Amino acid sequence: MLKKAVLIGCSVLAVACGSDDGVNLSGSGGAGAAGGYGGVAGVAGTGAAAGAAGQAGGGSGGSGNAAGSSGAAGTGGAGGTAGAGSSLIVTEMMVNPKNVTDDLGEYVELYNTTDAAIDLSGYELYDGFNNTHVISKSVIVPAKGYALLARNGDPKQNGGLFPDYVYDNFFLSNTKDAVKLKDKSGKVVASVEYTGSAPWPTSDGAALELSDLSKDPADPASWTLAKNRYGTGDLGTPGGPNGYGPTPYTLDAADLGWQDPSLGASLFFSYFDQPEKVILQALGKAQTSVHIAMFNLRESSIINALGQLVKKGVDVQVLLDQKQMDQVYNQPKVQELIAAGITPKGVSNTSATDATMHDKFTVIDGKRVLTGSMNYSSNALNLSDEELLLIDNASVASLFEAEFAELSAGTTNAATAATSAPVQVLFGNEDKLYDVVAGELAQAKTSAYVAMFSMNTKKIIDELIAAKSRGVHVVVLLDKVQADAESADEALDQAGIPVLRFENDRGSAQNLGLTELHNKLCVIDGKKVLMGSYNWTNLASFYNDENMLVLTSERLATQANREIAQMINDYMPAFTPQSVGFAAGKRTVKFSLRGLSVDASTELYLVGDSDAMGSDNYALALPLTAGAGNTWSTSVDLPAGATLGYHVFARSTLGHNYPEPIAADTFTVPYASTAAVVDHAFGKSLKE
Repeated sequence: MLKKAVLIGCSVLAVACGSDDGVNLSGSGGAGAAGGYGGVAGVAGTGAAAGAAGQAGGGSGGSGNAAGSSGAAGTGGAGGTAGAGSSLIVTEMMVNPKNVTDDLGEYVELYNTTDAAIDLSGYELYDGFNNTHVISKSVIVPAKGYALLARNGDPKQNGGLFPDYVYDNFFLSNTKDAVKLKDKSGKVVASVEYTGSAPWPTSDGAALELSDLSKDPADPASWTLAKNRYGTGDLGTPGGPNGYGPTPYTLDAADLGWQDPSLGASLFFSYFDQPEKVILQALGKAQTSVHIAMFNLRESSIINALGQLVKKGVDVQVLLDQKQMDQVYNQPKVQELIAAGITPKGVSNTSATDATMHDKFTVIDGKRVLTGSMNYSSNALNLSDEELLLIDNASVASLFEAEFAELSAGTTNAATAATSAPVQVLFGNEDKLYDVVAGELAQAKTSAYVAMFSMNTKKIIDELIAAKSRGVHVVVLLDKVQADAESADEALDQAGIPVLRFENDRGSAQNLGLTELHNKLCVIDGKKVLMGSYNWTNLASFYNDENMLVLTSERLATQANREIAQMINDYMPAFTPQSVGFAAGKRTVKFSLRGLSVDASTELYLVGDSDAMGSDNYALALPLTAGAGNTWSTSVDLPAGATLGYHVFARSTLGHNYPEPIAADTFTVPYASTAAVVDHAFGKSLKE
């Protein structure tokens, strides 16, 4: 028969074997039994008995003797399983890593529950298959702190671990095993047995974490799967508190993630980015008005979004080129607009037979402008090469509103009020866009990179040649179908200017001829961006209604040079920079980050899929240097033309020392040798 003595608060069970006379138990040397995870019961051995008032062994398990109310105590029983009441407990195990060779990424985390440090030197680690390892050097587990024991000590091989000790001859089975630790006297001071199936939680690449230090490690319900990323992508909190701690930063919700915050502007590109998403989310935030002047509008998702705005009472007006509206293939889209509650107005440009209203801009609430090379069509948004500018600037918006009013009224366009850097707004043909472009090229000092759908204006071509002759590095990308129909651009070849003519054949066979290199983009000296609806052609220069901006911004120039590099890589996979005069080798890219406030002792890190950025291993990430106004930055030398993913994370050194991911993005390193600045905002982005 069994008799139990329960110790309140420790949940420890003392057990003895023998006959029961109601007062004393006599026995013949029973073995020690584990009473509970809080400690190990001491059990009477041979000799006289352990009485009903016998006491349990110490909290760390071991050989405590049970003394009866009468009679001598026997020899001590053997130690059993130690748990949360022990001085050491197992709090985390990486049993089955996913992103590294299995055993190289295994680890065991221990926690010291006491107020004094514990040295593990001489302790023995063993598993459920009798594999053992004696810890051969001093390993201090701080009071109320952690020690990390791992199979491999190289963070480049083990998934990003920095263990306190590296063991051998000890492996964690994925199906069923144990992690046990004996002290120098042979007592079990920490132990847990697990299986690779229910009720134990299981998942490749996620560590098992004890959900609370007070819970029973022997109970599968006490364990959960880790959710924090570390190192190369597995999940765990090796060497730190389990679970999510308090977020050590606060995002600036007012910062909309502009690439250039001084302009309140960002550039997006098709087909490498998601301009349709940007447009839809910008429209979704409209409160009072949306005014669109567009050569062609065929995208149903945008028409539907405009219809929803009409239902909300937003003033939605759409101007379309009359010639495009009259096309048979566009009639269903015109009817779709009408069904959405919007009657589009056709604008007729009669200055020449082929002249059109070629503008491409949207003004939202009189303070936000979307403009660029793209029409609102599926091909333009997803397959053609295009650019889109989003700019939050009421002064800029007012100029576009004035142009919209002139187009709507059919009045003679007046010259635009002069604007200056950093944002110059111009409209054609009243502002003589060809003169503006020629003037900017005449001032180029180091480089002029062009991506253009069509080009035949002699004045502009002559300025490109003149720039080349004075040592400016000039590279021109053209749509091949358009270039083959022209001859004016051949003067560029004759002048020794590299001209890359690309034919866009993305999409299905039915899209052939409808997808294009449709950019109207120029980057000068890595500081200025010329962009808009304006092709460098005589029709656009002298007759069409067009819009163009000149943006003085290193950050936007970096993005435009990124687009040019992306297109070159896509059309010419075997491209070498030297073939068109770009320098070989690496480019220095400055990552400038902003838009959050961090708690005390919080650090920010940058990591990416390049050796120079830690090979996507959080453990090898680059620290960011804090600057004024909640900004951080670092500069990295990266291979020209490489497309890289990068992550930014925070780490607090105050009780939350594992990485807290904040943002992730990709970036193509420009071939241009001018300064490259990537301004990444952590605030609530328009794309979210």
